[in-house]
Amino acid sequence: MIKNIKYIVVFVTAVLGLILGSYQSPLSGQQNYPGLREQYTAISGELVVLVGKYKDKPLMSAMLKNKINEGIVKNIQPDQLMKAVREYDIRLKIVSDLLAELKRSSSVQEEEEGVLLSCLMDLLREGIGPDDLSSLARHSVRTGGGRKFCFITELGLDIFRQDLKRDDVLALLTGLSRNSMKERDDIFYLKKLLLLAKQLELSPGRAVEIIRQGLSRNRSWKTIESMLKDEARFYRSRIKNKR
Repeated sequence: MIKNIKYIVVFVTAVLGLILGSYQSPLSGQQNYPGLREQYTAISGELVVLVGKYKDKPLMSAMLKNKINEGIVKNIQPDQLMKAVREYDIRLKIVSDLLAELKRSSSVQEEEEGVLLSCLMDLLREGIGPDDLSSLARHSVRTGGGRKFCFITELGLDIFRQDLKRDDVLALLTGLSRNSMKERDDIFYLKKLLLLAKQLELSPGRAVEIIRQGLSRNRSWKTIESMLKDEARFYRSRIKNKR
């Protein structure tokens, strides 16, 4: 399901970019970004240059155009729009390099490229650095293909909204990327375990460590659940003995 959703998102992004902001290279005589209102005239030239960088990468070009058009529709001030577009361009360049590296080192299917691009952008936006992101994507694709990386991205985006620290989330995702986990059911059980850990009042960091240990030893979800409960009982017993 997540794979299909990602393909739809990528397709819609590309279509919106092509419809809302058709682009001609500055070399062909087009010096202004098409369709801009007068208030954006001062930044038109730089927008053309930024989009032109991706003239040989249609999907990335469409994503950047969509970002620009989104700001225009929201009537964002020119300086704020330019700042947002520059930052997006930086992330897009990082992800472009990561995707090229993935294609060189892993068996990435052509139809997976758009999905991987979207997933890489999502995790980079959440603050995972390029080196960590490269390792995460490489191990995921090698052990389960682009489909697995999308599952891991979905999980990461979900648990980033919880109280886990970024380093704890990254540690868990990295463990999963090296594990044989592939199916969506695994994501469901993992979320269930994180919720259980919270109910058991285990610290997020300790819960992640236990789950990682279980996964590294190829333990079943039921066994990892028992490991969390055992840890909670041990913690409560230790607290009680201190009183």
